[in-house]
Amino acid sequence: MKIQNNELKIAQQLDESEQRYKTLFYDNFSVMLLIDPESGFIVDANQAACKYYGYSIDQITKLNINQINILTPNEILAEMQNAKNEKRNHFFFRHRLSNGNIRHVEVYSAKMVVGKKEVLCSIIHDIEDRYQTEKLLKESKEKYRALAKRLKKLNATKDKFFSIISHDLKSPFTSLVNISSFLIDNHSELSPEKIKYWANILYNSSKQTYVLLENLLLWSKLQSKKIAYTPIDFDIQWLIKDVTMLYQTTSAISKQIELKIRIKSEDLKVFADKDMIQTVLRNLISNAIKFTPKGGVVTIFCKQKENDKILLSVSDTGVGISPERQSNLFKIEKTHSTLGTENEKGTGLGLILCKEFVAKNKGKIRVKSTIGKGSKFYFTLKKSKK
Repeated sequence: MKIQNNELKIAQQLDESEQRYKTLFYDNFSVMLLIDPESGFIVDANQAACKYYGYSIDQITKLNINQINILTPNEILAEMQNAKNEKRNHFFFRHRLSNGNIRHVEVYSAKMVVGKKEVLCSIIHDIEDRYQTEKLLKESKEKYRALAKRLKKLNATKDKFFSIISHDLKSPFTSLVNISSFLIDNHSELSPEKIKYWANILYNSSKQTYVLLENLLLWSKLQSKKIAYTPIDFDIQWLIKDVTMLYQTTSAISKQIELKIRIKSEDLKVFADKDMIQTVLRNLISNAIKFTPKGGVVTIFCKQKENDKILLSVSDTGVGISPERQSNLFKIEKTHSTLGTENEKGTGLGLILCKEFVAKNKGKIRVKSTIGKGSKFYFTLKKSKK
């Protein structure tokens, strides 16, 4: 009699436990699924799950979880094993609803025994709104960082502009005024040799100021996007020869520097903006001459690369550039003027223009340099298809 009473009591407790489980599971407002961790089939679902996924209880219990979770079957199996072996119980997935919509969900999954069978009880929370908010916040942060970076560059550009106006441009004009004034006041007392000497200084100072003004105007137009990119097909070797000849009759001859041209192919047509590339060559050759001592050599090299690119380089036997300065050569916020071997002045603006113009023409520019041995600037251009 006592044994029967105990059995009835255990049966009653089991019945009460089952009723509590049904109440907690079926009447729960949270989306809940019972899943077989071996096969992935959905064993049971509550009303909240049926409503959320858009299936009836008969429909949803015929589905495999891989028809809802958009991970691959192998990935799903691995995650179910993680939950079953209690390695992980918190997951972020994307689930597909019956209407085809895909939602971001947060899942808590733990193993439990139902009717002597081990299953995974998964509680699913829809976090689509939270995900989209976090995504927008992340995008806003990225836009803010990009804006801050652009603002920093604009401030550096402004600072560089005022530096050029207040110092680099004022200084040569002061020199021009002083030399002109000296010649006007003393020309009758000066010998022809002295007049020629001062006139030569006046000419060189005027030329440097003109180059500076030209670069400054190009740079300001580039910043305000007023320079049109007009690519054409042309033979780069003729442009190299024209620009080189310009310096062979001016600064190169005055510093006794030999200008060499090495062309490795006859078919060197490029598709680029001719005026921009002329500016690049002028600046690179001018810099090479500026930082090469008397009796040095500047070499302009050109060849076709295998990947339909034309490679150009301007190398010198000059003073070279330190590794620290090399890393900042093409950064507007880091540039500073350096005197040449004959105290030629500059602003560092020319290399900024070179980088901008080469980039506009879908090319890249880089430098190799060793202190005391010289520098080599390389850049690429697109080969003409004609």
